[in-house]
Amino acid sequence: MNCFRQRISASALCAGVLLCLQFITPQAKASQLDGLQQEIKRQESLVGTQKKSLASLEADLKKHEVSMSQSAKAIRQAEQDIRVLNQSMNQLEQQLDELEVSLSDQKRLLAELLNARYRNGHDSQIKRLLKQQDLAELDRMSVYAELLGQARQQVIEDLAQTTQSLEHKRAELAEKRASHQATLNQRQHQRRNFDNEQRKRKLTLAKMRETVKDSDSYLEQLRSSENALKAQLSAAAKHAQKNQVRMDGLARYRKKLNWPIKGRLLHAYGEQQTSQQRWKGLVIAGKAGSEVKAIRGGKVVFADWLRGYGLVLVLDHGKGDMSLYGYNQSLLKNTGDLVKTGEAVALVGDSGGQERPSLYFEIRRHGNTVDPIAWLKRR
Repeated sequence: MNCFRQRISASALCAGVLLCLQFITPQAKASQLDGLQQEIKRQESLVGTQKKSLASLEADLKKHEVSMSQSAKAIRQAEQDIRVLNQSMNQLEQQLDELEVSLSDQKRLLAELLNARYRNGHDSQIKRLLKQQDLAELDRMSVYAELLGQARQQVIEDLAQTTQSLEHKRAELAEKRASHQATLNQRQHQRRNFDNEQRKRKLTLAKMRETVKDSDSYLEQLRSSENALKAQLSAAAKHAQKNQVRMDGLARYRKKLNWPIKGRLLHAYGEQQTSQQRWKGLVIAGKAGSEVKAIRGGKVVFADWLRGYGLVLVLDHGKGDMSLYGYNQSLLKNTGDLVKTGEAVALVGDSGGQERPSLYFEIRRHGNTVDPIAWLKRR
């Protein structure tokens, strides 16, 4: 039985018993009153137990989703590192191939020079003098022999340098491959952590839905989440004013802002959420782990887990304008960071107890929500 119905039942029971008390004896009245008080206490105890259970489950959900966020962020970083290492290893392998070719050419050239020196040595200057060769020809041959010796020495030095470069590149490549393998192992470890926390999160969500399976409890939870969000945004706005975030706001960018993600619109601004609640922003379907991008440059004034919205990031764009990104799998920026237009600020997820990967997106002007469609480019 839900909180609202429990309260109604208790009130109805109280009214009925008080009506009956008018027609019974004082002794019976005392007995009935005592029973009523005990029933009220029991109902209050049930409500209190339910609230405690829900608070405990929300704490567990937050723990699981924050852990998943850290793992997802580590996985993303590892994958970026792997891409960089792959590029680096490809470049090293290409350099090694070029050095191998250069080494082969230098060895061939050295062999030719040694062969030329050998042939030249068999026809010494003494033999040429005995043959009474022209002195000018002897001088020319001497210069040739000297140049041949210099060229041979240069090739020997180049060969030694190439060999040393090859050894250095081979050692560097071996180090890159070891780092690559370590990063792969790290990514696999983080993936196991992510999957483990995801299983725990599913169990927690099932218990939460069982606790608030009726509409009244769900409505109470939504209102509680909305009040928590308002409090955080109010604190963020005061902090921004205090620290004088100097930016030009969003006023000049009506119908000019890019969408934070590409995806189908699941819920529009103002659409009915429950019988008494309407959506204050957009819910956009997205691929889990894909990037959420800032609609405009700004400063991060909130980046944390929030009940009902999961991992939330809020950007202050100046002049009282803010954009909010919720349900994220992971946050890529921290409070205080400056963000450029189009920069990735989060990864699409289903935090906050959502059933599918999506982005909850709001635009607020001076604390009030506005329809984001009026500010985003037509798709």
